[in-house]
Amino acid sequence: MAFHVSQPSPHDDVGANRRRHGRVLCDGVGCSLGQILDISASGARIRTKFDRLRPAEEMPLTIEGLDGPIAIHVQVMWIVADEANHPIRQMLTGVRFLNPNEDARRALIELARAAASNPTLRA
Repeated sequence: MAFHVSQPSPHDDVGANRRRHGRVLCDGVGCSLGQILDISASGARIRTKFDRLRPAEEMPLTIEGLDGPIAIHVQVMWIVADEANHPIRQMLTGVRFLNPNEDARRALIELARAAASNPTLRA
């Protein structure tokens, strides 16, 4: 698992550019929906094979954290096809974290701190 501080990318036009918080690019960070591409204090961008997700849908999400799984409730903010990067139909999905509990908030902060202090962190 690796993390990198990011600058806006061409995919930012699909909704990620509206984030209220800075984000960290993720490499090899999985979750219950697929692979997390980047994460911030308020949400994440996920590559998934699920095309049945819909904006405004709420669901539980489990993120592979540094010290184990992070359980958090999310709302789907946007979803678009990721045809440019993958021949197999995949989707880019933006989710917003909904009222994370203190343990989840702490685990997300640790994830961000680790990424900020070591941009090539691998687990």
